[in-house]
Amino acid sequence: MPRPWLSSLLLILLLCGSAAAQETGAGGGPVIEGAIGQRPQNETVTLTRGTCVSDTASGTTYNSAGFQATGTGAATATETYYPVVVVLAEDNAATFGINSMTINGVPAIEVIDEDGTGVVDAALYRGAGEVSGTTINVSVTASESLTSGMVVCAWALKNLRSFTPTSSVQDDETNSAATVLTTGTTVSGGFVVAGCVGSAIADTVVWAVITEREDTQNANFDYSNADGATTGSSMANTCDFTNSNDNSGVAAAFR
Repeated sequence: MPRPWLSSLLLILLLCGSAAAQETGAGGGPVIEGAIGQRPQNETVTLTRGTCVSDTASGTTYNSAGFQATGTGAATATETYYPVVVVLAEDNAATFGINSMTINGVPAIEVIDEDGTGVVDAALYRGAGEVSGTTINVSVTASESLTSGMVVCAWALKNLRSFTPTSSVQDDETNSAATVLTTGTTVSGGFVVAGCVGSAIADTVVWAVITEREDTQNANFDYSNADGATTGSSMANTCDFTNSNDNSGVAAAFR
């Protein structure tokens, strides 16, 4: 004799089992947005702008003993974020580059380095992972002693899908005002961060597409940094100095 209540019970058990299977992955971990351990795809990336710190000393390699830059990171000491650092420097004598960086004592990862084909160089690094605290300590080693000092600028990015940049670019101009930093296809909802350096003193900079945050001198060279929200397509960022000199810049997009 048919038992309708039995069929209903079996259907309820089947649905419960299906729901439980969707909530756990093959290894028993939680599934978020279809993959174990990924961040939700609708989280909003937020950016906190740090301070640029300048060291004008000459004839010194900027290593952990000789150069410590502190930049503002997260809003509170308990938040975690991904640090991104731009290095801007000048050596009037020869071509040079940035050899390495540590962030809070941990080796950072080079994203792009212009390698100073002229007398100025720009490089962009990211931390190896998330950090916490309201300040970060950055130590930089150049490939040789510099004559005109170094500047570092720090950003904190939170809620990234990936710490691998979606695009990165560098440009070096030996006799041009404009440094072209067009990022390739970006992902909407992230940020582009950038920096540029010019060999002339008392120059000024105009940025296109992304927004200038600082434009100043460190007594030996001009430097500027900028950032802006990504658009989901290529972005024709430029750092345009008022005079044609030896200029260099880097930019990277994250999402």
